[in-house]
Amino acid sequence: PEVTIHSQTNHPAIIKLIGCSSVDFKNRNRPMIIMEYANNASLFHILELEKEGKAIPFFNDTKKLIIVYGLASAMKYLHSINILHGDLKPGNILIDDFLFPKICDFGSSRFISEKNHCSKPFGTLPYIAPEVWSQSEYSKKVDVYSFALIVYEIFSQKAPFQDINLTKVMFHSSVLKKRPDFTKTVPKVYRELISKCWDQDPEKRPSFECI
Repeated sequence: PEVTIHSQTNHPAIIKLIGCSSVDFKNRNRPMIIMEYANNASLFHILELEKEGKAIPFFNDTKKLIIVYGLASAMKYLHSINILHGDLKPGNILIDDFLFPKICDFGSSRFISEKNHCSKPFGTLPYIAPEVWSQSEYSKKVDVYSFALIVYEIFSQKAPFQDINLTKVMFHSSVLKKRPDFTKTVPKVYRELISKCWDQDPEKRPSFECI
């Protein structure tokens, strides 16, 4: 399914799928996917360096805006062809030579129209939308929720729910309806965007076209 979905994408902010094989380079029975190479690892890696106080050349507010815009543009494209990514997080956003984003990892992706239900939640704990926990409901708005947490992390320099035990994140976000606290480093315009995108009611979250 990952190759089937990934092979139908074509966007500058989505990592390019070059090919796949049922065997590896040594002809062993190990399925292999070959993708475009992104030289600067992942957004997760860059954010971790920044949290540690290590200077990253050219990683400034302009580059952060470019990353946010690139993600929104790529997600608008995916949703326009009814693809739900399902696992948006900094570790699934690769960064190229120019610090431009490249969304990768379509292992949790699927084709979706309006709302789908799934008996087993998929994604990465802190980035999973509350309606997934409470109603096992998947729509395009779950990607919008994940996007909000990524933007929060980019500007706050804090991982979402980092002070909460992972096993309690579900209760915290879906039952208590809590969200990470904003820091002074998050500009007002981004606070407003983030707040709209992680609204408890998925119907109130904007589409990526609106974003």
